[in-house]
Amino acid sequence: MIEPHGRKQLVDGRLTFGPKDFKEQLEAMPRLGIEPSYSHEAWNIATGVYTPLRGFMDMDEVETVADECFVPQGKKCVTWTLPVVLPIQPTGNKIREGWSYQLVEKTDPDKWGKLVGVVQTAYPWKPTKKWLRKTGKQIYGNIHNHPGYDEWLKLSRRTMIAGEISMFDPGYETAADPRRTRRIFESREWRTVTAFQIRNAPHRGHEYAMKAALNFTDGLFINPVLGPKKPGDFTDDAIMWANEMLVDQYMNQENVAFAPLHYTMRYAGPKEAIHHAIMRQNMGCSHIVIGRSHAEPGGAYGPYEAHEAFETIAGPDLKIQPIKLKAYHWCDLCEEITNEKTCPHPDQWRRQFSGTMIRKLISEGHTPPSWMMRREIAMHLIDQKEDIFVEKPKPKPRSEPSKKPMLAEVKK
Repeated sequence: MIEPHGRKQLVDGRLTFGPKDFKEQLEAMPRLGIEPSYSHEAWNIATGVYTPLRGFMDMDEVETVADECFVPQGKKCVTWTLPVVLPIQPTGNKIREGWSYQLVEKTDPDKWGKLVGVVQTAYPWKPTKKWLRKTGKQIYGNIHNHPGYDEWLKLSRRTMIAGEISMFDPGYETAADPRRTRRIFESREWRTVTAFQIRNAPHRGHEYAMKAALNFTDGLFINPVLGPKKPGDFTDDAIMWANEMLVDQYMNQENVAFAPLHYTMRYAGPKEAIHHAIMRQNMGCSHIVIGRSHAEPGGAYGPYEAHEAFETIAGPDLKIQPIKLKAYHWCDLCEEITNEKTCPHPDQWRRQFSGTMIRKLISEGHTPPSWMMRREIAMHLIDQKEDIFVEKPKPKPRSEPSKKPMLAEVKK
């Protein structure tokens, strides 16, 4: 099986005991409040999804990543394209360099949440707006109306913490743990595995791409991304329901594994494509599907810049191979889903897949046409439509963080 990125073994920052067994040491540590989305980032570090990283980055490491697309690892440099940073909630106490701190989820200024881990030998730093603009331009390139760049600028004057982290078991099975996915692949005797990232309810184009990719390797790993979304998007539950239904009814389950990943999209186009590939290599995948306009927010990058990134950005240390798919569509004359490389017919006969159109039809109670989405999936979503779309946040009162497990078990 393919080795993890940049080292022989996966990083392991998981604590094998609970907070009660660590009581005396914890009592001596001050608390730092972090947002739940960053506790998922920390868990991705601890479980090895972000191998070779052992902790969150400091300012120098972010500058190196932004400018040169690598991260120092001892005497060598390893391909890395996106910053991984930890902003903390405001605290009235001075954060001291070299101290260890508890990491506690906190969504309310006056209320502490769940203890999730520890940062050791913490190093505090604080970015300025000028510094964020400079590094943001290096990371994102085209910054006009770019959601990832806009979120990056929001870190101005926030205190950041760098340092190696250790995490407690969150109390539920974590599907995106690379050790688990690697065991699943080994148990099925898959020597080669294609990763397919999806962050939507699947349409027929997704299904076409999944089945096309499976022709290249022993197995297919469908890896839905769950995490923060904008109002009007499908919820995490809807994404899980729809993809599970596709796997159960239309995929050969002997050759397919399915598990979600909690991750916050940066919409960094070609650089994020490399980041997605790194995560899937750590999970044990030898290949990853990279489609048209991969991880881009809409017009920020060229349609196939993500394809080119594997030659222009990735170093030889990145071992996973991209499966570069052309844009696909339904052709009325071909009477099938095809792509721009194989279909000879002009645009007037081509019907494009549109997630926006699918969401609009389902929200109005209409079933998308059969060439666009499987009827069973569409009907299931329509039946559940009150619970499948992200609502606009209500400013007051603040909602409580979800108590349900954030990640599901890998299907056997």
